[in-house]
Amino acid sequence: MTITLAVALAAVALAAPSRDAERAFRSGVAAYDQAKFEAAARHFSKALELAPDWEAPLGFRALSRWTNGDRLGAREDGEAAARSQPTTAEQHVARGMGRYVLRNLQGAQSDYQEAIRLNPRYALAYYGLGSVLSSQGKPQEAAEPLDKAAQLAPNSAVIHIVRGTVKDKLKQFRAAIDDYSRVVEINPRFAWARLYRARDHREVQEYALAAEDFTAFLKVVPKHEEALYLRANCYSLTGDPEAAIKDLDRVIQLDPKRGLAWSNRGLAKNAVGDKSGAVADLRRALRLEPNKREQIQQAIDAIVAEEKENEAPSGVKGEAAQPAGSSAKEVPVEPLPPPWPGETMPRSDSLPPRRAPQDSDAGDAGDSGDKKAAAPAASPRRRAGPEKVKGADVTPFIE
Repeated sequence: MTITLAVALAAVALAAPSRDAERAFRSGVAAYDQAKFEAAARHFSKALELAPDWEAPLGFRALSRWTNGDRLGAREDGEAAARSQPTTAEQHVARGMGRYVLRNLQGAQSDYQEAIRLNPRYALAYYGLGSVLSSQGKPQEAAEPLDKAAQLAPNSAVIHIVRGTVKDKLKQFRAAIDDYSRVVEINPRFAWARLYRARDHREVQEYALAAEDFTAFLKVVPKHEEALYLRANCYSLTGDPEAAIKDLDRVIQLDPKRGLAWSNRGLAKNAVGDKSGAVADLRRALRLEPNKREQIQQAIDAIVAEEKENEAPSGVKGEAAQPAGSSAKEVPVEPLPPPWPGETMPRSDSLPPRRAPQDSDAGDAGDSGDKKAAAPAASPRRRAGPEKVKGADVTPFIE
């Protein structure tokens, strides 16, 4: 009996992580909480080097690796974490993270619920549950546990990120802006919060604020096509077609087959008086965007009609300048704002975007807290109502 107890105690001693391993793990959790995902993965790796049989860091590293774009490593960690037999709230959260990476959402949900039962004040358990519910297409149900998580850990960047994405799904854009603003305050280097907030400012017609955030994001991820495209939209809607043209030039360089970039650059060229360039771009768009043929053709017809009007002899304008049998009414240009974009950077339903290949390390979502390149520090935000758009009678963008 005494020998058996001694053996058991020895086994526990061997299984218990060292103080250094525990310290590395806690540093990883803190980094993850602040949306510093690459630093978190490094700390978890250090903990596992010091305590190879310790299972808790595996689940946390799985989710960190997944967010950083290391899908193979994330799956390996997730599979190992899923085989664990947790007994504490933190261990259940770790296994839940592993299961989440493996898309075993039901299993992850069970782990997070058990973690909440074991420790009702464990913020990451509510965060995990909200993430699962959001991924299951239940944003309304996800809001409650995420609100609880934010109440328990108001300085957690990852909780505000996920709650912001849920608010976006619920079209509660003002509330999402508040969450992303909190992320910027907590971790100004997490540039993706600027992108998310920019899109929401655009949704509520705060185009100048949206352009400001797109600009901050593009300083860190300069070749993000969707950010360039949407900033061009904001520039057009605030009466700066020259800036819109520059952004759309870059979008076309990145994707020459993006028809709406050609059509909207054509509209911007028309706004600065380059009629021939406008028509050339719009005709190119006709070939690339057959589904938008009617809108694009209307724009071409309006520009051509205007040119003919301007070319008519002095004093012979209006109805007298119209060809016989034609209508004196000019065909209107009727562009619309672009649709809410699809995710060009892959992002799970409830997590920051995973890394896509970039020309430099500054372009990855996970290293926003670890690299020197960073979005500028947040400045006080001015909240205003919808801005008055120059030339609002003709919205200079085709949907």
